[in-house]
Amino acid sequence: MRIGEIVSRTGVSKDTIRLYERMGLLGPVAQPHPYNNYKSYQPSHVHRVETIKQLKQFGFTLRECGHIIDTLVEAGVTEETKDEVIGKKLAEVEVQIAELMQLRDKLKAMVESPCTESEVARGNQLRTDLSAERDLQV
Repeated sequence: MRIGEIVSRTGVSKDTIRLYERMGLLGPVAQPHPYNNYKSYQPSHVHRVETIKQLKQFGFTLRECGHIIDTLVEAGVTEETKDEVIGKKLAEVEVQIAELMQLRDKLKAMVESPCTESEVARGNQLRTDLSAERDLQV
């Protein structure tokens, strides 16, 4: 199948397919004719794009998707490896949730009180403090 068909089956753009291909996320793609740039995609490529879409919905980056595909999908998965990869992402999400909850509480306080320039400055300081804390945890 050509790129247009994989686009219609997966709902991602041609540019996205090309990006995934450049990043090595799709695996080998045949170019059956040396005289043009047409490529021949297989049903396995559709499945791979769907896997990437699902992983992205779980919050994984494209680089992480590549790692997961290489280690968990291609090589098979052990319980320990699965727990390690998913546990790491879960910990990152929990940190993000905590940071967002702090930000939410600060914004609620700002809504409930008169907003002065010093209050806005303190809100900026909170965001800076949260970013610094996150950098230290990484």
